[in-house]
Amino acid sequence: MKALLYISLLLSFSCATSLREDDCKELEWKRQGLRDASQGLSQSMFSTYKNNCLQNSSYEAQQRDYNLGYHSGLGQYCNYRIGVMLGESGAMINPNCNQKLYPKFFEGYQQGVKAGKKKALQKKGQSSN
Repeated sequence: MKALLYISLLLSFSCATSLREDDCKELEWKRQGLRDASQGLSQSMFSTYKNNCLQNSSYEAQQRDYNLGYHSGLGQYCNYRIGVMLGESGAMINPNCNQKLYPKFFEGYQQGVKAGKKKALQKKGQSSN
C-alpha cells in the first residue's frame, strides 16, 4: 500500500517535470490543481509547473486557477477512507489536511494507526510461534 502511494507521487512529479510548450498552453490549471490535491500532493507542485513552463515556453502558469482546483481537490483526498489507509500503512499525516477542516480524515487516520499496530502485533505473534 505504501509503495503504491510512492509510485503515484513519483509519476505525478515526473509528469510535472516534463511539461512541453503545448502542455503549458493547453493545461487546465484548475483541473490540475484538483488532480494534485486529490492525490495528496503538495500545493507547492505549482512552483514546479511554473518553472517548467517558463523554461519551455513563454506561457505563464495560472496560479489562481490552480489554487481554486487544489482547494476543491483536498476534500476528495482528506477523507476518512484515505486517513485509515495512511494510518494503517504507517505513512505520515499529509500536512495539507487541516484537522479543523477535515476532522474525519484525522479520525480515520487514528483508526488506521490502531489497526496497523494490531496487525503488526498479530504478525509478530505468528512469526514467534
